[in-house]
Amino acid sequence: MKLIIYYALTIVVVIILIPLIIVKGCGGVKKEILDEKKGYRVNVYFHKSKEIKEVAFEDYIRGVVAAEMPASYGIEALKAQAVAARTYAFNKINSEDIRKEEHPEAEICTNPAHCQAWVSKEEAFNKWAASERGFYWDKISWAVKSTTGEMVFFGGKLANPLFHANSGGTTENAEDVWGGKPVPYLKSIESPGEENSSSYLSQAEFTVNQLTEKIKKEYSDFKINQEKLSESVSIKGHTRSGRVKEMVIGNKLLKGTEVRELLNLKSTNFSVRVSKNVLLFDVKGYGHGVGMSQCGANALAQKGKNYREILQYYYQGVEIR
Repeated sequence: MKLIIYYALTIVVVIILIPLIIVKGCGGVKKEILDEKKGYRVNVYFHKSKEIKEVAFEDYIRGVVAAEMPASYGIEALKAQAVAARTYAFNKINSEDIRKEEHPEAEICTNPAHCQAWVSKEEAFNKWAASERGFYWDKISWAVKSTTGEMVFFGGKLANPLFHANSGGTTENAEDVWGGKPVPYLKSIESPGEENSSSYLSQAEFTVNQLTEKIKKEYSDFKINQEKLSESVSIKGHTRSGRVKEMVIGNKLLKGTEVRELLNLKSTNFSVRVSKNVLLFDVKGYGHGVGMSQCGANALAQKGKNYREILQYYYQGVEIR
């Protein structure tokens, strides 16, 4: 009789209790992974509301990833973005000179022109379809949580892991954009798989009057011969990645980076055509082109590369730790 009761209890434990514990345990693990944990905290300047708030650092990074990379991208690309964003942010936090320029009372800000773009959960939800919101937020949370604390190092020091939307097939050398000494891990490399992105190709056109108005904002003495427009516009040199290094427009010799800024082009990887009274710019890629291409990172993730492999492809010679 005792033996029968023993076997009966064993069956109850195996069939009912153990599965119940496993199910509850799985739910608990998921909640633990996705919930915010209090840890290192920073003062963030929210540039739109002009407020300073104390925020958990990893929660700040979650908002950066949500703002900087499409949530539809592969999870390994999102992890790579989280590590790059975390490193970039930590560099900003530790730079007193940079902080004093815009937000002396805060360690970092939400202005993409100064630090990195950032969105709240509510703002992220507003840009996603209702059916995708929960999944996308959990996906970004997992990308951040699963890489918590990991950053990019080169030669034992924190690297400066710059990134951009789309390289147009080849990334750029840092010195060809901002001058200065070459940075070993910010070198021009091929970035395959970007051509299917909507940000790969774009076009911009300007009449002579529109062009003149834009350039005169910076150069009041700008002139261009409308009767000889074809002769007044020419590209004078390219960088090693094929981007425009210098260009003559009218009476000005401009850097490619300057032309991009003045005309609000998506990148310096462009060609120019003249048609009657109009200049047509055919542009490839989106962004400065230095460091990790986000579209390229997604292409590598789709090929089965993990976030460490993605980061070490775009920032060659670095360590992730």
